[in-house]
Order: sequence, then structure tokens, then C-alpha cells
Amino acid sequence: MNENIIKLILQHIENNKNKKSIYQEDILLNENRLNIKIHQNSILDSHTLIKLLYVVKFNKAEFNPVNNTLVLPYNNNSIIEFEDRPGRNFRFIDHKSFSELWIDKSHNSFVNIPPNAVLYENNRLVMIVIKNAYLSNNNIVLEIETEQLLPLKLKDGAIFIDNKEIESEIPNEIEIKEKKKLCCSICKNNKFYTQKSMLRKGRVASYFNLEWLFDDKAIIYICSECSHIHWFKSKDKFLFK
Repeated sequence: MNENIIKLILQHIENNKNKKSIYQEDILLNENRLNIKIHQNSILDSHTLIKLLYVVKFNKAEFNPVNNTLVLPYNNNSIIEFEDRPGRNFRFIDHKSFSELWIDKSHNSFVNIPPNAVLYENNRLVMIVIKNAYLSNNNIVLEIETEQLLPLKLKDGAIFIDNKEIESEIPNEIEIKEKKKLCCSICKNNKFYTQKSMLRKGRVASYFNLEWLFDDKAIIYICSECSHIHWFKSKDKFLFK
């Protein structure tokens, strides 16, 4: 192969390499052959952004047209936080955690960019913007903007809220070393990625056993070789699948 052509090919690969890509090229050059192999990187970025959306269900609510507030009485398990695709994670959150979404001042936070929301009640939809949310006597008070009229009393409705981006840590590849050698049941590899940080916040994949939903000790391991998912519940009890 012409030496100048080889140099141009190698330079082109280097110039167009995506530093954030999870794929990398292995280049082998000998006297008469150039081999280029592309494979998945063994180390992912340390952080990734995920989008979370919210649904608030209420049995009854009161609207105050003077100060444009919507008061939702306390109702356990009435707020769902779930991850936008391709994720499949969800959880219930309490009123306090929900109201704190308007305290965080990070990029794309609800403080800097108030979320759009759709209010469903009595077979009609109303577009609103939630400017703020806070607790009052354990009730959620939403300060809203809307161009449509709302009744003073609402019942059996729901609010569907725009997404919020958060940074989720994904640690680098780790090797599990225990008294009992652990390895992937598919490819026998013993190196994994862990998503403990997500599960610690209760975001457990929907295909997991539901008893794990609020288990802060649950940890998920993803095989670094074949991406098969494993998990265990505690340090001394591995539940590998």
C-alpha cells in the first residue's frame, strides 16, 4: 500500500476522533497490510445527563385567582418521578423533595427555567407554567401562570410536568474482588460498571423486583464486556442473574 495514502488515512482518523465516543479504533500496520478495528471503549464518561419528568396526582385542589396559587393537600405516593427514554427508571417522591426542585439553581433548573406543565381536570387540559413550589402545612403550594380560567375547586386531576436535567455519576470500570470469585454469567468477565448512585436515590429499573424500589443498598452492575445486567442487594448477599 502506498505510504502516503496510509499517512492520510491515519491522519484522517485522528482528526475526526470523537473524544467522548464510547468507541475507539485499534490500528495495526505492518509491511503490507493495514488493519483497523473499532470496538467499544472499556471506560465510559464519568458523568452523564439524564432527564426526569414528573406527574402529580390529586384528589382535590384549590385555586386562588388573587395570587395565582394552586394548593394540593398532602397525599402519600401522589408524585411520580420518572426518567425520559432510553432510561426505564422511576420512583415516588414526597412533597418536600418535590418542592426542593425549585431550590436547585443548576443549569436548566426549575428556578432558572420554570417548567411547563399540563393540568388535567374534569376532562379538560390547561397549559400552565409553575413559577415556584413550596410547602405550607404539609400541603404543596404551586405558584402558576396560565392564560386560561381555572375553577376555584378542582378534583380527581393530575399535573404533567416538563423535564429537568440532572447529572448522574457513572463510575469507571471496576473489578469485583470477593472471597467467592464473581463473574458475568454470560461471558465470564469479572469487570463491571456500577450505577449505585442512581439506585441510592430510588431510581430502580422497572423490570427489577418491586421490593427493591426503596432499598438504598441495592446496587446494579453492568458487565463491561457484554453489557449484561447483574445486581445484588447487600455486601454479603449477591443476587446475580
